[in-house]
Amino acid sequence: MQSSESIGLPPGTIRDPEYSIQIGVKHFAEVIKQNVLLTLLFEVTTLGMNL
Repeated sequence: MQSSESIGLPPGTIRDPEYSIQIGVKHFAEVIKQNVLLTLLFEVTTLGMNL
């Protein structure tokens, strides 16, 4: 998994596979967290506060 783009570097910049995976996992977690927050915001807005 090449993750240099997720930290603003050109593709193929990271040469250490362990560091690349570490950055990729961090980016993936942030994307999942944002998706969960957007989903909750949508549900609260759509359904009201009676969840």
